[in-house]
Parts: sequence; structure tokens; C-alpha cells
Amino acid sequence: LLSRSAGTLLLLLAANGALAVECGDVITTDATLTADVGPCAGDEDPVLTLADPATLNLNGHTVRGLPGAQTEVGILIEGERARLRNGFVDSCESAAVVVGGAGGHRIENVIARNNTNDGFQVQSSRNHLVRNVTMNSHDDGFAVSGSGNLLLGNAAFDDAVGFSLSGERNAVIRSTATRCQQVGIGISGSRHRVIENRVVASGLD
Repeated sequence: LLSRSAGTLLLLLAANGALAVECGDVITTDATLTADVGPCAGDEDPVLTLADPATLNLNGHTVRGLPGAQTEVGILIEGERARLRNGFVDSCESAAVVVGGAGGHRIENVIARNNTNDGFQVQSSRNHLVRNVTMNSHDDGFAVSGSGNLLLGNAAFDDAVGFSLSGERNAVIRSTATRCQQVGIGISGSRHRVIENRVVASGLD
């Protein structure tokens, strides 16, 4: 774990992988949260950065921006083949989780709540998002602009748009969009696979 606080880089390692994580930290080795992180102010943006090949286990805890403070991103994933799982991200202006870098990341069992713009922004390619949930995003629950991504068993509730696909060869399989005001599943780009999904009480897909 690399901490950027006070403009310095400090190596903070615990023998059991359970680390004290603070606003603005950059995580480069496997870590398990022992407490919530935040609310974090806008100058601590993103709240956390996860870089390959690390795995961050949120362990049921919440990573939180500070409402009204313009905290843009909750967790930014960089590099290649990082892993994020098991917790909550909320109260961010741009997105709860931005999946960037070279791709090949895996995000599972993460709940994005009450974010002003998007829940998950999938900007890179070849990522797997499995059993994640978005709730009350003012724009897209899952905004996928990369290519070759797999979204399996995810759910969007009360977002403006549940799933928004662009790029190429993305797949949304066995996922659900419920009470999405504009569109349940919106598709542009080409060669996507949209299989065995449910759109409930939402705009046209």
C-alpha cells in the first residue's frame, strides 16, 4: 500500500494483509479493509487507487466520497489484472468505480450507491464484472465504453440507465435492470452479446 498523504510515499504493510487504508491511498499489494474509508474530500480524489496486480477486498466496508465536496471517483483501477471485491462505494460525483488501465481486471460483489453520475465506468477492455449492483445513479449504472468486457449476473436499480454499451464485443448476460427511468439496456457500437437479461419497470431497451 502506497500512501500519498502529505505528498510522500510510505510503504505500509501488515503481515496478515489487513491494512489501515486512508483517503487518497494507492494500493499496490493485496489488502483487506478493516474499516470504512471516508467520507473523503474533493482534494483526495480518487478516494482510492488500485493498481495491478493487487487484490482489494473491501471486506463488507464502504469507500465513501464527501457529498457536496466534488469527490469525483471512489475507486480508480489502473494497470492490468487487478481485483476488487466485497463491499460498497458511494457518494461520488463522477463514478463509484472507474475500470481503466490496460484492463483484464475483475470486479465482483461490489455495490455502488447514490453516485451523482455513474456507478461503474468500464473504460478499458477484457474486464469481468460479476454480481455487482448499482443503486440510485443519476446517469448510468454500468457505462461500458471499452471492448471485450463481460458483465455477468449484475443488477441496476433506480438508475437513469441500467446498462449502457458502446465499444465492441461486450457481453451482458443474466443481468437485471429494475426501475431505470430512461433505458434498461442501451446499446451502441457493434457485435455485443445481450443474453438472458431482465428489464423490469424501466424505459425501452
